[in-house]
Amino acid sequence: MTTFKLTKRMLEVGNAPYIARANAKLAAEIRTSWPEPVAHLSDKQLVWMVGQARDAAVRFGVKDPMIRKRWITVHALLVPFFFTAPGVEQLFANAFGNPDDKAADVLQQIKVQFCEEGFSAQIWW
Repeated sequence: MTTFKLTKRMLEVGNAPYIARANAKLAAEIRTSWPEPVAHLSDKQLVWMVGQARDAAVRFGVKDPMIRKRWITVHALLVPFFFTAPGVEQLFANAFGNPDDKAADVLQQIKVQFCEEGFSAQIWW
């Protein structure tokens, strides 16, 4: 039997409609659950924000659905592009553990910092 292997680009193109729907669904959920922090964003902008965070989570290797959803939501509501901070990249490069554990550590650090600065009301997890 002859076998073949799809390229990464082929897989990405085939998966694109699913990802677009998932991004739109999560953006709608965020808008419904927390309308005030995202009121300044159009639906298109919010879907884009969700997509940016999802792409970053994938690049960092985050697979756990709950952690990935929290990662995306923190980006959309609290700290846009937190994953571009040098400390985050260093943690993923140098810390022991799997990417999901590292992402949970990053999210915990964000939680602690918000609480220390008196913004605990914005933390829901």
